[in-house]
Amino acid sequence: MTFTIDKRAFIEDCPANPLPHLLATHGKSISELKKHPLTVSVYLTRKCNLRCITCYISAGNPLRDELSVNRWLEVIRKISDLGVEYVYLLGGEPTLLGKENLTKIIRETKEMGMKIGISTNGILLDKETVRAIKNAGIDQIQLSIDGSNAEINDKIRGKGSFEAAMNASKNLNEEGIDFSTSMTLTSLNYFQSHDFIKLSEEIGAKAATILVAQPFGRAEYYNYIIPTKSQIQKAYELIKSYNSKINVVLNGFRFYLDDFVNIGLELMKSSKVESSFSICPAGRSRFVIDSNGDIYGCELLITPEFKEGNVLKDNLKDVWERGFSIFRERDPIKIEDCKSCSIAKICASGCPARAYSFYGSIHHKDPLCPYA
Repeated sequence: MTFTIDKRAFIEDCPANPLPHLLATHGKSISELKKHPLTVSVYLTRKCNLRCITCYISAGNPLRDELSVNRWLEVIRKISDLGVEYVYLLGGEPTLLGKENLTKIIRETKEMGMKIGISTNGILLDKETVRAIKNAGIDQIQLSIDGSNAEINDKIRGKGSFEAAMNASKNLNEEGIDFSTSMTLTSLNYFQSHDFIKLSEEIGAKAATILVAQPFGRAEYYNYIIPTKSQIQKAYELIKSYNSKINVVLNGFRFYLDDFVNIGLELMKSSKVESSFSICPAGRSRFVIDSNGDIYGCELLITPEFKEGNVLKDNLKDVWERGFSIFRERDPIKIEDCKSCSIAKICASGCPARAYSFYGSIHHKDPLCPYA
């Protein structure tokens, strides 16, 4: 099933959901799915060996009460019992758990019948580690690279990080592990959007994700990196003009499309797409487990008022079935600026995290929406 790049950008707008690029790595799209798979993002640690200025979770130091590897193995069994299909490991930097611990978690996940991916900066992906995680059964790896060369990337991610990612890509290719790349679009690199896709092709990535920087975490502090509307639209023009040989996933572009309303109307008329695939998946088809076991609907909203419980202290099935009401009850029909909108059903008022950041409540329309 093929959609135009505009339609895919509309559908795949969520800046946090890993499912689009997990699928794109293997040549698929969320618009092809017949049902919503349950996906869990697991933040193994907040510890990180970089201090990227784009980091929405301000990774760096570990939390006081982070889980041990044996506890994580217990968590994996719990989420398997819930019927989770995709597990996505993040941090901080997940490889900082060490090769032995990481492979234990990957192997347990695969033995439980789930698909598993990792997001990493690649610094610790030496040949031995890559071989170990391949043998453990890893399905996909995403390499974070915030520019098409070291000059730009290292301004955002830190000195030497570009070279480390390039070395990691070589090791992944040698072991035959499918991987994608991810670039956070900022005021510092927006003009490299097409060059980034070209680089991704050259290093053997199966897919490339470009997501617009969001004003959360460290990126809120370094707010000069948040790209302007004109910069985002320029980046999008460059992406559209480039004839990519690999799958490209675009997150955070919906409200910058030239005519997103008509694109939404076309999608609503199509029998080929389930409209709810373009709706925020938080608490509906995915949730997040922080490094101390706390459960949230979205990593952009890891605050006390959005905590749903703890995976080791609470019954996970009860949390999933009875929790997340704040997300599940968000209804565009009840939002003043959205209730009479012609694409309310498929847009669903956009991103609740952006609404919360701007208005202090998720029961508002996405602040990026230009229409009243």
